[in-house]
Amino acid sequence: MEDHQLLADYARTGSEAAFAQLVERHLGLVHSAARRQVQDDALAADVAQAVFLLLARKAGTFGPKSVLAGWLFRTTRFVAARAQRAEGRRQRREQEALAMQELHAPDPHWNRLAPELDEALAGLAEPDRNALLLRFAEGRNHREVGVALGLTEEAAKKRVNRALDKLRGVLATKGVTLTVALLAGLLTDRLVATPPAGLATTITGSVVSGAAHAGAAGSLAEQVAAAWRWTRVKFAAAFVGAAALLTALVVTSTQPGARPALSPEPVSTANASAESVSHTPGVAPRLNGSETFRLQVVAADSGDPLPGARVPLNFVANGEWLAPDDLVTDAAGVCLVPLPRGALQRMDAGAHVPGFENRFFTWRADWQHPRPEGYTLRLGRAETVGGQVVDEGRKPLAGVSVWLTYHLSDTSWREPDEDRERLGFMRRIRLGVTDAQGRWLCATIPPARERFAFEFEHPDYVKEDSLSVSREDSSEVGREVLANLRARKAVTVLRAGLVAFGRVVDAAGEPVGGAKIAPAWHQEGVLADGDGQFTVRRLPPGDVQLVATAEGFAPKKFNAEAGGEALRVQLEPGGLLRVRVVTTNDEPIVGATLVLHDGFGDGALGWDDKTDADGRVTWQSAPRDQALDFGVYAEGYVAFPHQTLRTDGTERTIKLYPAPVVNGKVVDATTGEPVRRFKAVPGTGLDVPNFDRSLTFYGTNGQYTLRFPEGFPVVRIEAEGYATEIGRPQPDAGGAWRCDFKLRREDPNGGIHGVVLNANGSPA
Repeated sequence: MEDHQLLADYARTGSEAAFAQLVERHLGLVHSAARRQVQDDALAADVAQAVFLLLARKAGTFGPKSVLAGWLFRTTRFVAARAQRAEGRRQRREQEALAMQELHAPDPHWNRLAPELDEALAGLAEPDRNALLLRFAEGRNHREVGVALGLTEEAAKKRVNRALDKLRGVLATKGVTLTVALLAGLLTDRLVATPPAGLATTITGSVVSGAAHAGAAGSLAEQVAAAWRWTRVKFAAAFVGAAALLTALVVTSTQPGARPALSPEPVSTANASAESVSHTPGVAPRLNGSETFRLQVVAADSGDPLPGARVPLNFVANGEWLAPDDLVTDAAGVCLVPLPRGALQRMDAGAHVPGFENRFFTWRADWQHPRPEGYTLRLGRAETVGGQVVDEGRKPLAGVSVWLTYHLSDTSWREPDEDRERLGFMRRIRLGVTDAQGRWLCATIPPARERFAFEFEHPDYVKEDSLSVSREDSSEVGREVLANLRARKAVTVLRAGLVAFGRVVDAAGEPVGGAKIAPAWHQEGVLADGDGQFTVRRLPPGDVQLVATAEGFAPKKFNAEAGGEALRVQLEPGGLLRVRVVTTNDEPIVGATLVLHDGFGDGALGWDDKTDADGRVTWQSAPRDQALDFGVYAEGYVAFPHQTLRTDGTERTIKLYPAPVVNGKVVDATTGEPVRRFKAVPGTGLDVPNFDRSLTFYGTNGQYTLRFPEGFPVVRIEAEGYATEIGRPQPDAGGAWRCDFKLRREDPNGGIHGVVLNANGSPA
């Protein structure tokens, strides 16, 4: 029997057999989620019993379309949070302590994933979360998932795969970097563990007999039920007598790495260790490749190896960005970095060790340099800076996460040979957490002032990133900030986040469960529960613009002041975007990416999708009948970075042209001999070309090849002893692009000369 049939049977007849079957079917999911959150076996059993007691009370409210796994997951999180508060057992362990265990744990990936998994799942839209729970918690195949969600088997498979990728992205913002394949394997093997023997029988017997009401589980269930009732009372009080739609609600931005507080009560963090300079990195995930890259880290002044250096990594492989766990150098300062399988387009490998500056090495396939087998990073000595984090009452705050970010400059003017090693790293680096006195240290700042910033995050406070230092900043304020950092006396005040709450409904007044409320400037936010209700924290003071989105509905933008009354947000049916991407011969382009650039509020939507086998893509939750700015991208084709499309249901066809690949020869204009060494710099534009030196091709023996991601290609040729020349490639009769050059010896009076030659060597 299906879940809703068993629930209806229990609600109608009180059938112990029906309820026992439900408990047996779902106890693994509930107990596993509870155990991950409360970190205590006895308390997890109480939480599980309370969840099923609440299920028994609501048994008659579930319909055929209800996904019970989703309701049980959300309720387990709520009950677990209540259990921790009730017993004063807030067990948020420091990430440093967890990382210290990872090097010795039998499954370090799961140890990193488990503390963040439930919150990350809760951060997904309800349809995505339900798809993952049905697939991995209940072990259903794609056809069965489709039946439960009202989708075809192929659509269900697509929903599961996209949800996995979204979950991986959410986890990456929390510092847990896994491939989709590894994440799927962990969910399959570890999401649901076998519950303690006899627990199912105990829960069924106590719930059906009523004995559960008297114990700890009964107390927990009563507290949760009371909280639900109080929430409804607040909504009723807010809505009675309302003559107009209430103004909207403010939601905090969930910045990368932040831990949003979704429950109505504050979330405290345990006191952190005083050691906050760095943390021991975890082991690297399996990247499914057999090749390795040898990175050595040494001191620049002495050449001595630097053992124990953290090695942050970044890859682009097969078109996917990968950020695996940090590695560690050995006693010789060497780290063998496993490379991803498949086409590697980019690699960044850095080093972070107290007492030395942060640096990283970059290799890119589009530089057309062979990938080296290894590289040596030589780190200069660094100075130590620090400060203290306090609340608005000047009370020290422990457990605040501290992050270091380097503001990297534009690289379009830097050549590959100049840009392969840089200060800092591509993404921010977690330094640790503040100690019991709110103090923190960073021992990796170069003595020469560069552009860097510190960010401070705590689940109960508004994120702060005001400690920014720039080499160019010679103002009095800039000098004072740097002086305080160097004296380790920089004080950062975190503001307590305000709270707002509300309800999302459709045009008929029915709740929209799983609706997302996000700040207009950011894609991440909070989700409404099954009744459309939401509570958000860490809101900055004043009016903030928000966007509410839900599948099948048009996004709604609104303003509200945090800390006000309950809010009612009504969504209307969504607009329809229909696009087909084809070649100039009208052949469909599969896998072309359509990206929304106009974010309906500076980034709140963040929509993108890929074309199917027919080159088509649709979006049924778009703003209604609006002209929006999209980008269209496909490998091997000229990009359309800005394309205005209207969401009125009319299908638009976009034709992409093959991206030019330009070949040419470079010879001495007098002798006709090939120029042995030269630089070919690609550019684009009609009137004033814009050259990208980061894509410079280092030509040898008079031959070069350049690839252009955009149209209107221009080539700049530079060679020592010769005048610089600029030419515009032209396609020949067969469509091949070519631009040959005859270089003249350098004009002693200076100047740039342009000579474009046809394939036969005559001037074009």
